Amino acid sequence: MPRLETMEIWNGQKGLAALFQYRVIRGSRQTRNLWRGTWKYHITPSVPQAWEAVGHLHDSWGLDVVQEQVEEADIQSHGDALHHLLLSGQVIRSVSLQQIRREQKYLEGVDIVS
Repeated sequence: MPRLETMEIWNGQKGLAALFQYRVIRGSRQTRNLWRGTWKYHITPSVPQAWEAVGHLHDSWGLDVVQEQVEEADIQSHGDALHHLLLSGQVIRSVSLQQIRREQKYLEGVDIVS
């Protein structure tokens, strides 16, 4: 995997959202594992060790492991998950994401002002 620069695995549904991201930080000789989700994930020591080995293929100096919390109450649909997980690339067109989130609010009976 010497050319791997970013990998994201995500999931989202009502009340749950999670993102695991591996990223090479260009110019800093660092790599990063990010867990962003509605629950705290216990990362066993073997996980960073394996990703450090991948980072050495990039001649990186080290690996940062970061966890960020997403509020469970903010996730009412997979559209909200996409919005709050802040994925690095475009998974869905922005207009489609807006439509998904608006439809969810409509289903919940929330007044929508255009």
